[in-house]
Amino acid sequence: MAYGLQVSGRNNIYQLDTLLSSTVHMTVVHSGVTSGSNGQIANYTAGDLVVGRPTSGSGVFGSNFVSSPPTLNVAGTYKILRAISGSSSTSLNGSTYGAVVYKANGTTKQFDSRTFANGFGINTIWHSGSLYGAKQSASSLTTANNTVWTSTSSSNYTNTMVSLNGGLGVHNLTAFDSFYFDTSVGTGRVLFHSFIDFQGALGAQLMAIANFSEILVGDFK
Repeated sequence: MAYGLQVSGRNNIYQLDTLLSSTVHMTVVHSGVTSGSNGQIANYTAGDLVVGRPTSGSGVFGSNFVSSPPTLNVAGTYKILRAISGSSSTSLNGSTYGAVVYKANGTTKQFDSRTFANGFGINTIWHSGSLYGAKQSASSLTTANNTVWTSTSSSNYTNTMVSLNGGLGVHNLTAFDSFYFDTSVGTGRVLFHSFIDFQGALGAQLMAIANFSEILVGDFK
């Protein structure tokens, strides 16, 4: 039997396993806000996970990761998560003391409690192709197979963030892997917004585009 450390939580949920060579834990390395349209996501590097939400109100919210640096279509709040092995912080927990766990090679950090003060709690994951897509607007909302998250309270809604790395821009006639944050129902919800509007060209009209990347939904604990 190999030597190492394996930690499981309630209901046998995975926490740590030093024998898994490809598994990484992530930590928040930057929190930021954008203003206006096409605001830049600062401090992003390839391989980071970006989660975010609009600063306020209802409406379409999405990212453009074709742009360098990536941008948000409207004023938004975002956080950047990076593999712990790529984080240089060693006192975000308020102390230089903590627990450090290395992979089996003995040199690559898999977990370091000093690199974070909070964590992104994942509430649900939508796999590629599981959200059908639609063109969402205040006057026409399509919820069937497009409801990303229904908030359980007003505070849950204001803290809910979605992963943004799959976004390819939000425009009048196209949007890919984008969202519609909606405060018109209950305590708030998030709908999927992804489509191509051909406006009759070659006889085609509106085409819904399913999510082509996994989408994470969660909040910070």
